[in-house]
Amino acid sequence: MRKVFFFTFFTLIFSINTFCQTDTLFIKEVLIHADKIAFIDPGGIRNVQVIQAEDISKLPVATLPELLNYLTATDIRSRGANEVQADVSIDGGSFEQTLILLNGIRVNNPQTGHHNLDIPIEISKVKRIEIMKGSGARLFGPGAFSGVINIITSDYDESFVSVSASGGMYGLIDGNISSNINSKNSNNFFSFNYKQCLGYTTNTDFNVWKGFYRGSFKFKNSSFALQAGYQDKAFGANSFYSFKYPEQYEKTKSGLMAITYSYSKKTNLIINGYLQLHHDRFQLFREDAPVWYINHNYHLTEVKGGSVEMSFYPILGKTNIRGEFYNEIINSNVLGETTSDTIKDIWDKNGFFTNKSSRNTFNVSINQTLSKKRTSFTFGILLNYNNKFGFDFCPGFDFMANISPKLKVFFSANKSLRAPSFTELYYQSPVNRANPELMSEKAYQAEGGLNYKNKGLQINITGFYRYGKNIIDWVKEPDSSIWESSNITELHTWGAEAIININFEDFNIKKCFLQTLRLSYSYIDSYKKSGDLISYYVMDYLKHKLTLSTDVKIYKSLGFNLTLLLQDRNGSYTDFATGGEKSYAVFLVGDAKVFWRPLNFDIFVACNNIFNTRYYDFGNIQMPGAWVTGGIRYLFNFKTKNHGN
Repeated sequence: MRKVFFFTFFTLIFSINTFCQTDTLFIKEVLIHADKIAFIDPGGIRNVQVIQAEDISKLPVATLPELLNYLTATDIRSRGANEVQADVSIDGGSFEQTLILLNGIRVNNPQTGHHNLDIPIEISKVKRIEIMKGSGARLFGPGAFSGVINIITSDYDESFVSVSASGGMYGLIDGNISSNINSKNSNNFFSFNYKQCLGYTTNTDFNVWKGFYRGSFKFKNSSFALQAGYQDKAFGANSFYSFKYPEQYEKTKSGLMAITYSYSKKTNLIINGYLQLHHDRFQLFREDAPVWYINHNYHLTEVKGGSVEMSFYPILGKTNIRGEFYNEIINSNVLGETTSDTIKDIWDKNGFFTNKSSRNTFNVSINQTLSKKRTSFTFGILLNYNNKFGFDFCPGFDFMANISPKLKVFFSANKSLRAPSFTELYYQSPVNRANPELMSEKAYQAEGGLNYKNKGLQINITGFYRYGKNIIDWVKEPDSSIWESSNITELHTWGAEAIININFEDFNIKKCFLQTLRLSYSYIDSYKKSGDLISYYVMDYLKHKLTLSTDVKIYKSLGFNLTLLLQDRNGSYTDFATGGEKSYAVFLVGDAKVFWRPLNFDIFVACNNIFNTRYYDFGNIQMPGAWVTGGIRYLFNFKTKNHGN
């Protein structure tokens, strides 16, 4: 603790001292409101992958999980089609170890990471997605264990109404209407979406409602941003959590509200406040339940919190100070500690709560960026307190050097932590036994690499090593049928990735139909010290992932995209038919999309899994075969009063 004190004291004194000397800057930065990673990492010190709206629109994807599945750093494991339910992880971490942000606001679900991607915004309305690999706890707080995903919506420059409709095999229907009203000092965006599907096999049907609003209001040196969203999703959960009872069903409702105030002059200030609600009803039997089955599982989580962040620019770089507080509550008839009274579930007329748990988290961080000529160096620390798990701290540093205008190298070393979810602490069933005495998991990660860019050619090569302590997983003895949540003693994970991007348009090649080519490969390996215990999640990581994607300009506004994905997953699962352990098979899937964009129209036909590959992200849950969809969108632009530059 003494070392922590001296480290924090030195950083604070150094920041104040340099701030008082001069206002001269060696860093030039544009403040991007709520774009968290762009704001924290303006010099590109960390390993951040960014995908823009223009690139997203060309890919054969209709949902956020489908998009993330193509990116090198991410591992998406789906239990159903489209966006029914998918787990996301980064660099071999578990699905609980990735922090999800929406316009800089944390949206992770404390009940379980299975709900982290329940986000009420359509992928076509996303401006860009930023993915930061490695520990982000020093910058974003607990939960940013193995990486951070920031989903950013746009403040559009024009006023418009957009209407789209699409459909496809298995009774898929998808409709969206959105509008943006832009004026000189304000912007208001609305989006409403409905999607339904009959299902690609038994009990895989779903229907989803979404609504989202984002407004921004600009003043002389400050601005306000409001966002609110709601999602209602019901789906057949065929064999999701029990292969013995495949007729499972789930219905979730989620809502979020957030307000952001930003001030920018010599000192930049950002104040956030947010409220997130999520309701989950899980049915082991969709209908015709046996006599012994008494009740469905009902869960309602509430997360409310806020943060204050200030940055200023002394002589050598930028000083960033951030404080955050959030409260997490769960009401349930399964998770938490037993209450004396039964509470009525206002989100479901048949629901009730007999259990409850809550916890508070407070943290403060200070980071100093030093920049001169071709190098940048950031160091800092996060001090965190949770009333259930006590005090902890996460120090770290990041270094970047421009060897030449075309070549950049970087290195970082940081500590991370994550508190267990309410499911890991409390879930009990005939085959699951949670441990309410779980400790927070911690890790130390080092990462380094290089970035080369020359005209239309860009090459990224990175490698990392992570040492995990008290890693949380569901484990069991070889001769047992009971899975228990436990802190694994140690977990060593290392890996590397290479990405090659070629933009042929930047080479000024005449009559070249090939526009872009992207090739990426990642390798991960892991070793755990937990005796002979069988792991349920931690060891089922992607060992090899190879992605090839290309854009072709056929004629004028007519284009084509082809994306191939090869995956080799480590680990095994219990085959329900034989009862024996079965390794995950290597598989190759391909997706293709043809799009035509005349004037204000966008017309497309896509085919996912064009090879009709039989594959599994989770054991025994077969994913869809070939699936053809098509659709059309029309955009009507109009001018509003007082709109201008």
